[in-house]
Amino acid sequence: VKKHLKESGFGVEGVYIAHDSMGCPRYIGRGSIFSRLEARKSAQPLELEYFSFYVVSDKKHEREIETLLIHAAGFLLEFNIRM
Repeated sequence: VKKHLKESGFGVEGVYIAHDSMGCPRYIGRGSIFSRLEARKSAQPLELEYFSFYVVSDKKHEREIETLLIHAAGFLLEFNIRM
């Protein structure tokens, strides 16, 4: 998919969603889609099974889309807590 996006002239920046084995969204984030998804899978290899993403060509809209998806998914998400 990454190769196809690059060949088609799309970027690899945007908003991504990591889903559990039941298809429920567990984590939503933004940035470099494929490197961030690889990091999420490495951090939780047994919990996260599926991934989806939205390529966002205008970076200023990434936060808006991420916020919309977080509000829609609500209580299903697991948030990172920075200490």
